[in-house]
This record gives sequence, C-alpha cells and structure tokens, in this order.
Amino acid sequence: MGEVLNLSHDNPLLIVGEYHGNPGSLAFYDGQGFCTLSIYISVLEAPSDYPKRSHSFPLIEGDNELVPLLNDLINPENSTSSTVLSLVISGNQLDFKEGEKELFSLRMKSYKVFEVDDECC
Repeated sequence: MGEVLNLSHDNPLLIVGEYHGNPGSLAFYDGQGFCTLSIYISVLEAPSDYPKRSHSFPLIEGDNELVPLLNDLINPENSTSSTVLSLVISGNQLDFKEGEKELFSLRMKSYKVFEVDDECC
C-alpha cells in the first residue's frame, strides 16, 4: 500500500474495492497518505457508456454531509471552473453525471470519516 501511496505524488487517492467482482467500497486518502473516508457501496445503475477523459475536477453537490469533505479531497484547489462531470449526493445515493446525462448511480450502504490516527479498512 505504501508503494501505491508513493505513486500518488502527494495527491489525494481513491481506491475502489470489490465485492463479488463489482465495486464494493471507496477509500479516500489525502495527500499525506492518511485514509480520511471509507464508503461501502452497491451499484444501482451500471454505465451504458463512459464520458471522454476530462482533466477538470468534477462538481460535487447535494444535501449530504459528505459534500464538503469530498470537495476538499477531490478538488483541493476549490476550482469553480465549469465542468461537465458532476457528482450529486442525495440521501444515500451517489449520482455521477455528464452534463444532464446520468452516467451511473451508487447506493451508500455506510460510510466512516476517519481521524488521522484511525486505521482505514
């Protein structure tokens, strides 16, 4: 795991865990290599096609308490540039969109916000 964190070059890192061959968890690490958030998920809607690669940060919005934390992790410069990619968090659902087109949705089963000395699972 240390080698993977070194490859991130002090940037935030997202590791997707699997459960029976499907995405099952998301673990977010900050630029210092500390796990800050772990989310257990299930796929609600699979993608029909994927967006073109974008170098801009996604817009993260919604009514969940995770919105500001994810904005800090994923978009540390707090860029307000117009982007076509967005993540909308509402209740226990994560909707990934390209413009108005929904790409895929995930259901949050549970999540945990970690302190610096906690161990991420």
